[in-house]
Amino acid sequence: MSILRNQIPIHADILSGLTDNKNSVLVFGDHKIKHCRIRPLETCGIAERTRALLGRMRYKILALAGLRHPDTRIPSQFMAEDFRSVLANYGFSNIKILDFFDKSADIVHDMNLPLPAQYEAAFETVIDMGTSEHVFDVRQCFANLFSLLKPGGTIILNLPCKGYYLHGLYTFSPELITEMLVCNGFEIIREIYGTEAGVIVDRNQDAPDIMMWMVARLTAKRDTFVSPQQAKWADVYRQQNG
Repeated sequence: MSILRNQIPIHADILSGLTDNKNSVLVFGDHKIKHCRIRPLETCGIAERTRALLGRMRYKILALAGLRHPDTRIPSQFMAEDFRSVLANYGFSNIKILDFFDKSADIVHDMNLPLPAQYEAAFETVIDMGTSEHVFDVRQCFANLFSLLKPGGTIILNLPCKGYYLHGLYTFSPELITEMLVCNGFEIIREIYGTEAGVIVDRNQDAPDIMMWMVARLTAKRDTFVSPQQAKWADVYRQQNG
């Protein structure tokens, strides 16, 4: 999932709120920031600069109408070419990129397969900015992501939970992600839902495409991945059986 201009205020709010676990970071998927409106205007040509200024005016009008995130600013930390640089601007260090198709990544690995043991508990923070939905074996993928974290580490998941037709292999139920995190020893710190336009919504709100942001801390590291059950069915049969 690319970093969308409209959703930058949500990303910025999450990143600025993290005050620890910044010394070793693993980012799943390399995310470039190429659009002129996310770069300093002085780096753009005249035509690009004009389009960017008009775009900013349009964005402010839509924000006033409630059709975009109300914060129309682009933080200076996001004036970068890629997400690695953005994280560095927020004070993160020792940033590694994991990818399969991008052979220039620091770690090249197919997340359908278990990670080599050398990466076990190697990072303080793990960030998935919308890549897991492109992996077929999501159980193995999330098991890999969890295994990368040191005890007490932080995971940030930014995943599609509604719509995004033909975007990836999956969209994820919020219940799946929250139950999976809890089962595997995480405490959920933040849970945010937003549209492609960056408007914060309730998870049940009617919008065509909705992303979720989960921030969680690993409080009890598991030796093996624990698959969640859909708890509501236990409740249903418990009520039926008295």
